[in-house]
Amino acid sequence: MESLKGGGDKERLAELISVLNEGFEQGRAVSRQEKRGERFVEVLYEVYAPRVIAGLAWVKDTLEDRSLGLVMFRRRKDEAVAWLGRETDAEAQALQDACALAWLTRIEDILSA
Repeated sequence: MESLKGGGDKERLAELISVLNEGFEQGRAVSRQEKRGERFVEVLYEVYAPRVIAGLAWVKDTLEDRSLGLVMFRRRKDEAVAWLGRETDAEAQALQDACALAWLTRIEDILSA
């Protein structure tokens, strides 16, 4: 996200923001002008989709209402790093199974949402 903000490409950032503002709701679209022959025509693009954007700064208020934020903290220098390996395979499989079960038991709610 910062590469768009700091890169000076304000038009590209504005286009991304419009896609994000519209794309949170099914059936929404953004319009773009495309050259067809010697003239420009308006073309609508459906933009509904889940998206992941990583950045150091928080998003605009309008996007914050439609977002799930994940705040990460830098580890302390004295904090140990837990490495993933064979020891964690069973725990990871148990988490995967729990997520799959939750998804399957709530599929109707998920689809209706």
